[in-house]
Amino acid sequence: MENQDKVADRKPSVLCLGALHWDLTLQSLSSVALGESNPVSTSQTPGGVAANVAVNLASLGLSVGLASRIGGDSSAAELKRYLADSGVDDALVEVDREGGSATYTTILSPEGEVVVGAADMALYDQLDKDYWQYRHDHIVAWDLWCIDSNLPQSGIAYLADVGERSRLIAVAVSPAKVSRFGSVLPGIGTLVLNLAEAGELLGRAHHSLDGARRAAREITRCGVEQAFVTAGKEGAAWATSIDDGVVCSPPLNAASSLSGAGDAFAAAAVAAIAMGESANKAAAWGVNAASVVAGSTQATAPLSWEQIKNFE
Repeated sequence: MENQDKVADRKPSVLCLGALHWDLTLQSLSSVALGESNPVSTSQTPGGVAANVAVNLASLGLSVGLASRIGGDSSAAELKRYLADSGVDDALVEVDREGGSATYTTILSPEGEVVVGAADMALYDQLDKDYWQYRHDHIVAWDLWCIDSNLPQSGIAYLADVGERSRLIAVAVSPAKVSRFGSVLPGIGTLVLNLAEAGELLGRAHHSLDGARRAAREITRCGVEQAFVTAGKEGAAWATSIDDGVVCSPPLNAASSLSGAGDAFAAAAVAAIAMGESANKAAAWGVNAASVVAGSTQATAPLSWEQIKNFE
């Protein structure tokens, strides 16, 4: 396929910087009753936005690495093996011998919607300015940096300051942490976030695909080169300093879960950017990738160009 050949020929390199941890998912088997015992099915998988984006990029044929920090517990070797098996360079994943790995616990409704998420991620507070400054020579060898907002404020500020703006792609992980990008927006080349995160960043709520488009435009006026705002099952909006648009999602089953879809969107958009494609193309690939994951029974199902193209 032409785009696959293009990736293979250029082999752009992307370093993802941020979270690698265990995702524990509890899906309720009946309507969730708060304050009561609820029957659930349980699954545990490696996760973290930066790690998920890295794994998806590797499955699309890019040269990709991950820079993160994990605990020195018995699961550390398993997390690194997962990256190696996925084709992700783990040389910059370091082990903290004194603590355990971070975790993210999600409770889902029977329909797959998130009821509540609980993040135990104090470990990532170590990924600050001093941490990245010490490893500067290792991270500058990569063509693009894709950071998530699990990094602390000082770490994000350092990366936004020392790199070329077009090199830095930032992916929000939650409304609670998106504000960490607020003070460095002029240093960010590309920002990927959802409607709730955009509302928190801009200080007012936006709704629907049209609202996502307005939010994307406003974010570029804050100094970001290009912005992508996802709107759930509706699709996504994009904006640059000179143009903007929307990409509607293909029809999805009402029971489709969006778990993992945001990370798939981000990965496909990053792949497009790495290959020099337009913002509109990046949004289209992102929406298609998100649809592939939303229509799958696996939130971390590997992506392929063939799958993404089948949604067009």
